Formats: sequence, C-alpha cells, structure tokens
Amino acid sequence: MHSFLRRINIIAECEELRWAVWSCPPFLFLVMGVVTIIGLLATYAITARFVDESGTIIMVSIVTAILLVIGNAVIHGFNKIAEANRMKGEFISIISHQLRSPLSVFKWTVDLMEHAPSHRASPERMTDSFRTLRDTAENMIELVNMLLEVSRFEAGTLILRPESFKLEELTQKIIAGYERYAHAAQINFSLDAPSDLSSVYADIERIKIVIQNLVANAVHYSIGPGTVAVGIARAGAFLRWEIRDSGTGIPVSQHRMVFHKFFRGSNAQHQQTRGTGVGLYVAKGIIEAGGGRIGFISEEGKSTTFWFTVPLVQVGVARRSSEAHEG
Repeated sequence: MHSFLRRINIIAECEELRWAVWSCPPFLFLVMGVVTIIGLLATYAITARFVDESGTIIMVSIVTAILLVIGNAVIHGFNKIAEANRMKGEFISIISHQLRSPLSVFKWTVDLMEHAPSHRASPERMTDSFRTLRDTAENMIELVNMLLEVSRFEAGTLILRPESFKLEELTQKIIAGYERYAHAAQINFSLDAPSDLSSVYADIERIKIVIQNLVANAVHYSIGPGTVAVGIARAGAFLRWEIRDSGTGIPVSQHRMVFHKFFRGSNAQHQQTRGTGVGLYVAKGIIEAGGGRIGFISEEGKSTTFWFTVPLVQVGVARRSSEAHEG
C-alpha cells in the first residue's frame, strides 16, 4: 500500500528527480489530463447552452492552444531526460578511459618492479618507479575528488570552510608541482604578484582545486615552446587571479559552453585526449559559491586567459557574518 501511494505521489516523484514541478513530465501529464477534461466539459456546456458555432470554435481553439503549450513543456521535459541519459553515457565513457590509463600505468610499474632482477634495481630506478606510482595515485585521487565535487553540486550539498590565506603562496606551490611536466613540454611559467597583496578569505582546499584545474589546462593545451603567465592583482575588494596560456584558443561558437559539464573544445580534443570536461564546471561552482566571479578571454589560434576573483579577508568575513545572521 505504501509503495502504491508513493507511486501516485507525483510531487514526491518530481522531488526525487530533482526537477521543479512545472518542468516535471509526470506532473505535466496530470495537468494535461485535467485541462483536457475541463476543456471538453466546458465546450460541451457552452455548445449545449449557446448554439453559436463561432463560440464553440473559439473555445476549442483556446483548449487546443493550452494543450499545445503543456505538450511542448512535456516534450521539453523528456528532451532533458534524453540529454541526461546521453551525458551519463558520455560520463561513464570518459571516466572509464581516465581511470583505465593511470591504472594501466600503475600495473605496468608494479609488474616491472616485481620482475626486475634485484641486482639491476638501482636506487635511481627504484626512485623513478616510486615517483611514477605516486604521480599516478595522485592523478586518480584528483579525478575522484573532481567527481565528488560534481556530485555535491548536483545534490546541493557543497559546504565551504573559508579561512584566511595568501593566494600567491598557494599559487607558487601549485606551479612548483607542475614545473616538471611543463618543462617536458617546453613550457615555462611566469608569476606576476606584488609582495604586499592582502590575504583572501575562502576555502583553501577548494581554491586549490580551481587553480590546479586552470594550471593543468594551461600546460596541457599550450603549444611549446611557450610560456604560461600567471598574474595576481587587487581588484577592489577582491584579488583577481588569471592565467594566460600559449595554446590554440577556444572557437567563438563554443564560448557559451565552456563552463558546461563535460564540455571540451573541438580543437582541444584533437590536441589532447586527456580531460574529463568537468574541471571548469567545478571551478565555476566553487568560485561563485564563495562570492567571486570567473570568466575567460580567448582568441582562437592564439591564446586563452582564464580569471577568477576571491574576496579579501575583510569582505569575506563580513559576507560570512551576514549569511550567518540571515540563517
């Protein structure tokens, strides 16, 4: 009995789908049925009482127009379901590929260490093997963390833990971690940040994810030899962080899709096979949840500059206090 009542509870079904009631197909079907019944009864009543063909035609036309509007909303709802299924398939395919590659490297490295003769396992070779295992494990951890962030956005359960920290110091540490990969691709880093910058107030672990995504993208999509330029400057009550690559840029026709989930530029796909298409989606959610803004400037065939803003300590604390008071 309980399961039956649950099945006919359309509102609960729409909430489980995480859709607004007025865009939920089950609810719209119910509304369409009610409107159809009321329209037919009203048409019959008017026809029976007033034998005026023009009035009947007008009434039928109104009912038909209402049904067309509701029908279009139902079709739109099913299109969203179809799009969600398509994206789910792409997501599974992307994640399978992204996990398979590091797992294969991990397995090959372990096999090599296991079967290598002990007298040939020099300290340098063992160090390189362990470094490979560590880097591979870190890549998988980053991927899992990204997926967790996406799930938190979708569920509306993202919780920020802001604190005061130096944005330029965090940036320097992250750049240092990517220098080995950048040099291998003949990419150099430059960092322009005044020494007297104030501290920012944000979730340092989440901002770390944002910077890592932007730095990784800049390195992966730059064409060496080249330079990835990072700049930090004050912008009113915020610090503005930006990174400029020497890559292929983003086609103008795809600018509006850059921060969409699973988006990857068509020209970037030919250049790099690596990437899940969720990094910028996650970065946008984190920055905007913390009260900042994020954007980009890109010219196809030349370069792309991504930027975001983070509130300074005074502004961030005041905003946090205001939200706590309102809550």
